[in-house]
Amino acid sequence: MRERPGRRIRKVRATGRTRYGPGVRLSFTLVLALSASSVAAQPRYLRVDADADQVRAGARDHGWASIDEVSDEVPLPTREEIADLSQVETLIAQAREAATRLREGDALHALTEARALLERRARTPGVARWLAEVELATGVVAHQQGRHALAEQSLGRAASLDPSRRLGAAEAPPPVVRRAQELARAAATRPETELTIRSTAAGARAYLDDRALGSLPVSVEVGVGRHVLRIEAPGHRPWGRVVDLTEGRSRPWEVTLSPIDGEARRRRIAAADLASLPATLEGEASVLWVKVRGDRALVTRCTALGCTEPVVRAVDDVFEVEEGEPLAGERLTTAWTEGLAALGHDPFGGELPPPPTPWWQKGSSWVAIALGAVVVGVALGFSLRPDVRQERVFVFDTDL
Repeated sequence: MRERPGRRIRKVRATGRTRYGPGVRLSFTLVLALSASSVAAQPRYLRVDADADQVRAGARDHGWASIDEVSDEVPLPTREEIADLSQVETLIAQAREAATRLREGDALHALTEARALLERRARTPGVARWLAEVELATGVVAHQQGRHALAEQSLGRAASLDPSRRLGAAEAPPPVVRRAQELARAAATRPETELTIRSTAAGARAYLDDRALGSLPVSVEVGVGRHVLRIEAPGHRPWGRVVDLTEGRSRPWEVTLSPIDGEARRRRIAAADLASLPATLEGEASVLWVKVRGDRALVTRCTALGCTEPVVRAVDDVFEVEEGEPLAGERLTTAWTEGLAALGHDPFGGELPPPPTPWWQKGSSWVAIALGAVVVGVALGFSLRPDVRQERVFVFDTDL
């Protein structure tokens, strides 16, 4: 194993695991798909100020999901993918039946069709094992037809895709069984190549032949040969590809995942303003739009038809919004602006000046009072001072 400075490279090898027949694996997948086919609840999003933790904390209890939360859903196989896997199982059975009747050409044609279906569905879990089944069947039929180069190639691919799959004695002639076993043992010591995978999707994880490689970005050493590479990430559609890795360093894989419908809808709603919000909603989807100030909040509930009359409520009661005539366009904008004014917000987005501070809480008031007291004291002092006057007194002596 090679390791480059500043970057850890792990070696990935197949390990033994419990095996199930193709029919059992398909049944498992069908159960998963049927469980996902139930009608999903219509989304209910909460859009609120970033610092309104109290409102956001109670959203889940009232059936609302914050618009800031990225979907953690990883899609299960679709009905179309399940149908293709079912068709693959049928084609393998038809190929084996044709081979027993010495119609090797028909058998190889059915297996080629099965291989094409699986390569198209490479993003579906379990495809690597199905491909191994197809390659084993191809190797057996090709050997029976005398096409030994094709048989060798197919058996080698099967060993690379699923080394734990052992060809049974009842499935092929002894020489084919022995060669398949030799190739399976050789798969563990094949030359290696460095595989680097990157993706911009948050939380993306890589799988090689259904074995987890870890979170992306990742660099690993894997055996050369045919493999199935699959990338999954919460809120995104999985990506898959059948790859043939050769010895040496391969080019890095830059994988772009597309968001699932729910995640794409969440992004559209998160980017919309209140006036354009109803146009982004579909079906029964709804958004609770909340503006918080202190212990009060301005609330409106929006659907595809419009938004309810904005009302000012206590923060604890924001989830109890009555239904009403939907507002849209200029009426909605005007009602929301008036609601913001009532809540104490500037209609243009900023906050209005805070209410006046009481005079007894202002230092300038007390300075003014002190100065006034000094002036009054001085005035009183002057007004109460004795009036000292100089007067002339004339005394007349009557005896003169």
